[in-house]
Amino acid sequence: LLSGELATHLTGRHSRIELFPFSFAEYLAFHEVQYGKRMTTPQSAKLQARFDRYLMDGGMPEYLKYGDREYLQQVYEDILYRDILVRHGIRQVKAFRALAHYLFSNFTGDMSYNRLAKALTYKTAASICTAVGHLEESYLLYEVLKYDYSLKKQRTNDKKVYVVDNGIRNAVAFQFSRDLGKQLENLVFVALRRQGKLIFFSRGKHECDFLVVEGTNITQAIQVCTTLDAANQERELGGLTEVLAQHPQASPLLLTANQRKTLKLPDSDRTVNVMPVWRWLLDE
Repeated sequence: LLSGELATHLTGRHSRIELFPFSFAEYLAFHEVQYGKRMTTPQSAKLQARFDRYLMDGGMPEYLKYGDREYLQQVYEDILYRDILVRHGIRQVKAFRALAHYLFSNFTGDMSYNRLAKALTYKTAASICTAVGHLEESYLLYEVLKYDYSLKKQRTNDKKVYVVDNGIRNAVAFQFSRDLGKQLENLVFVALRRQGKLIFFSRGKHECDFLVVEGTNITQAIQVCTTLDAANQERELGGLTEVLAQHPQASPLLLTANQRKTLKLPDSDRTVNVMPVWRWLLDE
């Protein structure tokens, strides 16, 4: 059953449990790798190496067991064909497959229904919206909206798209390079989504990758980059500073591939912890 069919087929009250690919902690348990709060430098280096593999391979158990990349491609194809195309009677098969491939290839990037409709020969933006909804319902990808007090603007602004598993994405998408920054950002999103968080992004002069919303409050502002250096520090810290200026109750966090330090935010008396994504994942 897909999520939208539960209420139809299960009468009375029911509980829905979402099952995701392995988290990093589950990945380590699968490979029988021990870790703790306090680790020696060699232990940390070993975990970093494991994380580098996990970042690219994803967390699909069958693939981790046998290492057969065709399995990931087949999962993707089966979901597209059986769960979506056949189930919903979609006739524009070529256009739908092109849309899915485009979104997987451009994960973590901006998405506009109007632009996609023109580029992929869909008749209307509403058709793109419906098709993306099918992909979301099947748990292949997720939309993230730009945070705004206006619900109308949230729906009409450009969105960002993330995929359920880096391994599946890398097995089926078109790519020129390892896209390390995008892989990290996608992994952080899936970790937040696994926790059931309500997630937005923010964009003003600078961008903040993730705003975590609980109730009516933004509780966390998270920025993700591969490496924080002189070339990008103003941009990365600027996104956090802009969010905190409007939402001072938010807790800032900057996640990188393998850096740990504390920095003072520009034009603010606040500081931000910089830490490796793999360490954050295990702490979470």
